[in-house]
Amino acid sequence: MTPMQVTPSMANPDTPMAEHHLDDYIACPDCDLLHRLRPLESRQLARCRRCNAVLYRGGSVNLQHLLAWLLTGLILLLVSNSYPILQLASQGQETHATFFQAAAAFAVQGMWWPAALVLLTSILIPFYRLGVLLLIALQSQLGRRLPIDSARLLLWHDWLAPWSMLEIFLLGLLVALVKLQDLAEVSPGIAFYAFFLLILNLAIISAQLDRRQLWRMTTQIRAGVKK
Repeated sequence: MTPMQVTPSMANPDTPMAEHHLDDYIACPDCDLLHRLRPLESRQLARCRRCNAVLYRGGSVNLQHLLAWLLTGLILLLVSNSYPILQLASQGQETHATFFQAAAAFAVQGMWWPAALVLLTSILIPFYRLGVLLLIALQSQLGRRLPIDSARLLLWHDWLAPWSMLEIFLLGLLVALVKLQDLAEVSPGIAFYAFFLLILNLAIISAQLDRRQLWRMTTQIRAGVKK
């Protein structure tokens, strides 16, 4: 079912700032246009009046479902980084490689920047972002605050989002499968299928959450409120 789209009203620039309550407004993440918040029903989306970007979603987060998807994502990420992503056979010799082995191969050849890029974008950053979401969801589900700064972790989660390039790696793997067919017998490894499922898993998680819901959960955790 396609979510119903709603366009909230813009903030009135003629209203004195003293009469504005910041919790009643939301800024568009793309064009910074300020909108007045309005309650939404489940499966409704609020979009920017200027650029049509998604502002927030209606309904509450099902924490049990979210935790299940996050744990599944971590398992798939572990599998995709622990097993061979591709297997090559040529002239009776077989070889395989994981993401970590690819980063190590770049480092051995003195190509430190590509090695660091592979290590960060395919392993460390995805683990960090999934781990932060899992910590926030667990705290919200248990109604207990852990001795960590969830707000600061979430700030880094948002800042690192453009550097999580799993979809680009998947496209590169598909291109490699096609290009290498003439040179060797290439077959996807276990990690390739886990990686593909991870991309779908992350898409489902993104469909269940938006930035406003995450920050609302973080605020409730800091206030000691279970939602």
